[in-house]
Amino acid sequence: MGIQMKNIRTTLIAFSVVATGVASAQTPIFAPFAPTIGESFNTIPITSYVSFVGYSGGGLLSRLNLTGLMMVTNNPALLPPISGNAMFGRGTNVRIRYQQVWKQWGGHFRVPFAGIAVTGMGVRFFKAGVPVGVAVFAPINNATWNWRGWDLGSVGGYDEVRIYGNVLASPGYVGMENLRSR
Repeated sequence: MGIQMKNIRTTLIAFSVVATGVASAQTPIFAPFAPTIGESFNTIPITSYVSFVGYSGGGLLSRLNLTGLMMVTNNPALLPPISGNAMFGRGTNVRIRYQQVWKQWGGHFRVPFAGIAVTGMGVRFFKAGVPVGVAVFAPINNATWNWRGWDLGSVGGYDEVRIYGNVLASPGYVGMENLRSR
């Protein structure tokens, strides 16, 4: 009995160490950083998209759901941009696939004035199609742009980012601008 309890305790300790390592795979970055590549959406024509090349050719942005479109806009009544254009998934979550592996990712996020009650965003990172760490969640609102960023250098980086709105019946509606990677 004593040996069994010791094995169970050892297993639980090992599991909690692994779980802690996975949970800390994405370290928050609390302030914008100078990007190696970035996407402000200012050179992307204002319209709706299924997908488009961004990051000066370094990334492909596409809708994650089969319905809805990504909308690039500079309409302050819908999504007041920080400067120039901004983008959000109108009824779709957004996937960004990069041509190379990066270690840090972030941007400015808010909710567009589209009548959808999104209060937060989920972000999931992938490398070679495999999830890196766990999904991270951050509050956003329609009153102001909020900086959100993460460092994945401790787990070897990422080459894909998926951005989710928290409304299951109508995904997306996460406004984004000044995305950056390095």
